[in-house]
Amino acid sequence: MRISVRNGLVPSEILDVDAWGSDTIESVKSQVCQALGLDASAAFLAYQGYALSDDMKLDDIPVPEGAELLIMVTGVVGYNVLQSL
Repeated sequence: MRISVRNGLVPSEILDVDAWGSDTIESVKSQVCQALGLDASAAFLAYQGYALSDDMKLDDIPVPEGAELLIMVTGVVGYNVLQSL
């Protein structure tokens, strides 16, 4: 499936990612962080206002084809606190 990930630091920056439903959030996050030059240990993905746990799989959420996730980095001033799934 193809999903989009919006960079929370640069909202106009969107990365398209090819992923499988069996992929973990951690693997998607690592792929995105590598492409954007972000520290994966300080980043998290969010979907529909909820922070996603690294051990979840895309099918667990479920994230549909074409969905947009948000990648955010902790410790950056200006981020809102999200609810955790």
